[in-house]
Amino acid sequence: MRMSIANGLMRPITTAARMLDNAEQRTMAFRQVWDESRAWAKAARGASDYAAAIEMAVVAAFDLAVEEHGDSASGCLERCE
Repeated sequence: MRMSIANGLMRPITTAARMLDNAEQRTMAFRQVWDESRAWAKAARGASDYAAAIEMAVVAAFDLAVEEHGDSASGCLERCE
């Protein structure tokens, strides 16, 4: 239940972030999504939805890495690690 709420909140924010024209605002939005995703993953530790929370945090980290280092594939991969 907790993860369905988190996903319901994060997806529209991520979609809206992609629509921002200002690169700095877009990066801040993706950074906020990543921070919130990590918080959800920590809260879900030991619960049945922990794997889904980790997946959401990993996807958010990748989105942020692409936003910050989209012009450099190696920089993007380093950020994701």
